Amino acid sequence: MSLGGREIGLDYGTGDFTFISHAHADHLRNLRGISRLISSRETAVLADLGQEIEMPGGVTLHDAGHIVGARQIRVEDDGVSVYTGDYRLKESVFDKGAEILETDFLMLEAIYGDPSFRFPKPFDVYDDLSNWIRNRKGSNIVIGAYRMGKSQEIIRVLNQYLGIVPIVGSGIYDVVERYNGLGHRLEAVKIGSKEAEEMIRDNFVAILPTGKANRGLAQRLEHAHGKQCYSVAVTGWSQKYRLDVDVSFPLSDHSDYYDAVEYMKESKAKRVLFFDGNDYSYLEKAARSLGIEVVRGTAQKMLAP
Repeated sequence: MSLGGREIGLDYGTGDFTFISHAHADHLRNLRGISRLISSRETAVLADLGQEIEMPGGVTLHDAGHIVGARQIRVEDDGVSVYTGDYRLKESVFDKGAEILETDFLMLEAIYGDPSFRFPKPFDVYDDLSNWIRNRKGSNIVIGAYRMGKSQEIIRVLNQYLGIVPIVGSGIYDVVERYNGLGHRLEAVKIGSKEAEEMIRDNFVAILPTGKANRGLAQRLEHAHGKQCYSVAVTGWSQKYRLDVDVSFPLSDHSDYYDAVEYMKESKAKRVLFFDGNDYSYLEKAARSLGIEVVRGTAQKMLAP
């Protein structure tokens, strides 16, 4: 994106400024190339950026609804351009969801750009997950989730809906401490701690990194503790793929195809560029039906018109 002849690199792009939309590792690939940082305070803390944040004139940041600290960037410079970063329109336990911004040129995340993805409201998934756990009293449960964002969302649901304090992996616990330092009250116990060792003598719920909470682990825990153990996945990908778990719930911190179409329509964009997806054909067709010109390219290297 350009601003008065200066370039703003988007996430792992480089320029006179670098905008970091949120603290997930796939958006932090080129930190050595950062010159002058644009981000939210929360992202700077969660990503341990250690740099002073700047906010040049003509630039504003807006909630993206993805994880704590996630922001969209709006740049006004001979027209308005918006880069969403990863975003979620639907309300969650952490925020009200992304703000739809009016713009001339829209760079829109489209990882779930296939109409076969239609995500339920997060609060409906919270209810389903909580009810499922309530009905398995006397059992142990291991949940797989991404280290940052999804794990903390599930922890808040367990805390608030069920009064459960989960045992979590060390990497997840590190993020919990950062969330709490930012004012979010999350209760969890670090795996391997004395408190965790005491908790596993009774029934427990654990949250581990995605992929580690599978049927094989559940069977080993079942054998070790002499009681039923279930493996759970909490991901939007469960709508498309069969996962190696006992049950899955389609909780996503991204928007789906229908949210993307809503964003395009409400933004009144004249041009749109999609990024972070594999097949943009469905969204490109939807954009053209709305009278929006489709631009091909890479968002991180795109200059605003």
